[in-house]
Amino acid sequence: MTQPVYTQVKNHPNLPSPRGVVLEVLRLAQSDETGLNEIARVIETDPALAGRLLKVVNSAALNPGHSIASIRQAAAMLGLRAVTHLALAFTLLEDYRKGAGPLDLSTYWSSSLGRAAAMRRLAMRLADCGPEEAFTCGLLSGIGWLGLACVFPERYPLRDVAPENETLATHLERERRVLGIDHVTLTADLMDDWRLPATFASAVRLLPGEPAGDGGKGSGAAGYGLMLRVASDVADILVSKTVAQQFLTTLMHRAQALGIEPLDFIEMFDQIGEDWRTAGRIFAVQTRNTMSLPELYALAQRRQQGLVEGNSRISTESEAGGQLAGAGRR
Repeated sequence: MTQPVYTQVKNHPNLPSPRGVVLEVLRLAQSDETGLNEIARVIETDPALAGRLLKVVNSAALNPGHSIASIRQAAAMLGLRAVTHLALAFTLLEDYRKGAGPLDLSTYWSSSLGRAAAMRRLAMRLADCGPEEAFTCGLLSGIGWLGLACVFPERYPLRDVAPENETLATHLERERRVLGIDHVTLTADLMDDWRLPATFASAVRLLPGEPAGDGGKGSGAAGYGLMLRVASDVADILVSKTVAQQFLTTLMHRAQALGIEPLDFIEMFDQIGEDWRTAGRIFAVQTRNTMSLPELYALAQRRQQGLVEGNSRISTESEAGGQLAGAGRR
């Protein structure tokens, strides 16, 4: 991006950024002398943030055993970095629920939460990075999209919600042509500015291409980048009204590149959907019921065989019986 555009965006008052308690938490986290108790003490001064962290820590996906009753216990369980990153992500989610020009923030945060849920499940199986750090990476991996919509509310070029209609690379080109900047670059730069793990920004920068898997570890920039690509694909399926059969096939191939066999990934997809709906209830973000991958494939095959002539796209909403649901409904 050109320096003048970059400076304009970075200095814009509407650009999503940490503030208040989270800003102090990020500052403290930069010091090697800061301990978990000090971070916990600062978070406890924001009851709403503290409550959201405890809800997540006590969710069945993360802590199926005993209950965590205090931020100090949560910090001890997750570690300083994970608590700091989650605090940042949750604050941005709460602060930017409206006011982003043409961007549908309900769908934006639903998709972001889908990526977060998918990244957590992938990290539990594959990555050196902890699951909660991966969750944060997924939740913030599109923050540049939100940033551009906030900074350029009247000029921001929306992407077609059907991923097969406009690839990410094509949309990024359109953003640069209209705005002189793209959301992937802005996302990575914001992650660097907020001192998030370098792996996060590296993974985001790989999204427009096709990161190569390492056969089952999900480690390193390329492996983590492919994890994020798979998580993004899963999120697209979770929130899109339609999805193409080829899109599903490509997703399965990407999962195999990470060393996840088809049957295992089918089960993981269902788990991600459950985690997504649970997180939606916690954060009051819209989710919905979704079909399983075998059901999606079967419906696509029936359509290709001529039940719906010339159309291999499938509806994940009306034909699945999974209407978009408000938080608190499954």
